[in-house]
Amino acid sequence: MHLPLPPTTRALSSPPRSASSRLQGAIWGLLLGDALGVPTHFYEDPTLLKRDYGHLDGMERARHPHSESNLWRDPLPELPPAWDAFAGRRDTWARPGTHPHASLEAGDNSLDARLSLVLLDSIVSQGAPDGVDFLARLEAHLRPGGANRDLWMSPPLRHYLMQRAAGRPPGRFAESSGLTGGLVHVLPLALWHAGDSWNAQQAARRHLDQIHPGEVIPGALGFLSAVAGELLADSHLSLAQLVYEKLDRLSHGVLGFPYRRWMVKDDAEVLGGLLPRSHTVEDGLPGALYLALKYERSPRDGLLANTLAGGDTCGRGALLGFLLGLSGGLESLPEEWLTALEEFELHEDLIGTFAGRLNQAP
Repeated sequence: MHLPLPPTTRALSSPPRSASSRLQGAIWGLLLGDALGVPTHFYEDPTLLKRDYGHLDGMERARHPHSESNLWRDPLPELPPAWDAFAGRRDTWARPGTHPHASLEAGDNSLDARLSLVLLDSIVSQGAPDGVDFLARLEAHLRPGGANRDLWMSPPLRHYLMQRAAGRPPGRFAESSGLTGGLVHVLPLALWHAGDSWNAQQAARRHLDQIHPGEVIPGALGFLSAVAGELLADSHLSLAQLVYEKLDRLSHGVLGFPYRRWMVKDDAEVLGGLLPRSHTVEDGLPGALYLALKYERSPRDGLLANTLAGGDTCGRGALLGFLLGLSGGLESLPEEWLTALEEFELHEDLIGTFAGRLNQAP
């Protein structure tokens, strides 16, 4: 039996979306995908995920215990008081079964997504991306007295704090890192440098080289910059048309997967089968692009599909939401989910200001 391919992409052209709507949709989608993914993050066994959460249809708080949590096996670094981002949280971290996001309320964002807002605030305040200012704000966010509410912190960020606490000057602290969370930190740069992949990659290096060094994240951001440039320039262009008909497959490795044929497969066959559900960009970005192409016309269903797929639901979800919001615009995202995000009003002001700055750029 031969399964049919999806309809021609010319039948999938998008209703017109303004550049402002697509800019704002990308950031809001990032936040939605991450927040929806918080409760099921780090679940690898679909049976356990279904047992613990059943059918999810919106924002939920992480439940205790997390059936697959290994947080307690991952010892925290000892840090001096001025740098101890884990003060008051060590006992919770060390308790078996603790969910990595146990400290977050329903609708709140993980640290990785929050750092994308830190970058957004830096860009708005400085008038342009500034890697030095971003790192200063990142440190202030993480250190005692900062705004971080998330229990989970990735190994590269922990390593960065250890080195800074030891008084070492800025430098390349970590091994080459291609974690999806690092890409999420700098997603706003793909919008700022939309259509300019080279400068997007350079900006990624300036902002992340001390935490997530290597070329995986800059390369991925270059691809997302190319996507943003095309979609922001053509209000009728769909993501499917762009991926299948316009972008150069040889220039972007993520386009080398057979997405057309995957459209007729079950999500569980692709995510966790054909594609690992790991926390790396090399798995997370193709997974997000697969879901974005499949659910371009139904973002709600796509975001829920990611949440129920397990694995890196936060990082992959942020990338998925970014792509869906960039394609469908702000109006394509469920309003009841947007208003359920923690600190919605603060985000609304920041995202609106950022989009306004970009719309005024020559």
